[in-house]
Amino acid sequence: MNSLFFLLSGEHETLPAAEVLAILESEGYKYMDVRSAPKLLTLTADRSCVEIVVERAGMCNLGGLILFQTENFENEIFKKASEVLYLDYLGSRERFIVRTLRLFGSSRHLERKRIESVIGSLISSAVPTSRVDPVRYNKEFLGIIGEKFLFGIVVSRSRRPRLVKHAPKSRPALYPATVQPKLARSLVNLARARPGDIFIDPFCGVGGILIEAAAIGCKVVGSDISPEMVKKTLLNFRYLKLEPYGLLVADAKKLPYPRASSLATDPPYGRASSTYGTERSKLIREFLREIKNIIMPGRFLCVASPSAIDICRLGYEEGLTLVERHVMRVHKSLTREIAVFSVKKRDSA
Repeated sequence: MNSLFFLLSGEHETLPAAEVLAILESEGYKYMDVRSAPKLLTLTADRSCVEIVVERAGMCNLGGLILFQTENFENEIFKKASEVLYLDYLGSRERFIVRTLRLFGSSRHLERKRIESVIGSLISSAVPTSRVDPVRYNKEFLGIIGEKFLFGIVVSRSRRPRLVKHAPKSRPALYPATVQPKLARSLVNLARARPGDIFIDPFCGVGGILIEAAAIGCKVVGSDISPEMVKKTLLNFRYLKLEPYGLLVADAKKLPYPRASSLATDPPYGRASSTYGTERSKLIREFLREIKNIIMPGRFLCVASPSAIDICRLGYEEGLTLVERHVMRVHKSLTREIAVFSVKKRDSA
């Protein structure tokens, strides 16, 4: 087990950290000592999880190993930095860089350039055959100035172009109510989806959530009551060279699926997207009643809905177990509630 840090994107107060923990759970990693601060999550887990988390996450910028943490005082920082055994992390003749990042204007008395210079010199002295190279480096040391000073070595950085490529404006089939890729990826991860899962979205629209599930290796099945939406989903999948496991026209209140492993969905709100004459609360209640018999016991579903619907209450009344809840303000007339439920394991007769 290693002390790890994850630098979060910060779009939301609770979603980015929850997404990281959900990925760890879905991938079977044990973790402990979780501490969350704005844009920063630290925990203890196996180092091998870092690449997986950063590759999968929509709202995590990078992850790495913690070398030390200390108070935001220059003398304490340099003392701790001088005690690190850099030979354990930096090979002979390797090129490295030292960067610092200040979160939310923390501790302005600390000069970033000075910290980078002094620690860079300490590393060069400890590993004389290495050298600082800000252009062609292969090891990156990072100091984060927040509530405390955290210093670590970056293991993995997010490859943003993969999500930019998935952006709705880049796809041939558009729809105004489409969930943006970073949030769509987070919903998939909150559902604890695993590569190889049969993953479903019964309100697939033009396929935004399904695309992100397919990108992490799920076998995706999508449906929508609108034949036009299903056609647009197929068009977007073909454009991105992804292959859906199945697409069909179906009413979410009467789903034809036999079984599925996980689900994430963003049902229509009755504004930009149509509920086809069904009152919103009734639509979601009937969908939840239907889906609890389709998602495998012990697995998860993530549903976004307007806060006025009270999705948590509806899920509870339909026999689902609430795992976590997040609130996201979209604009002044819409607040989105994101609920993650687990399906109860059935008692054996």
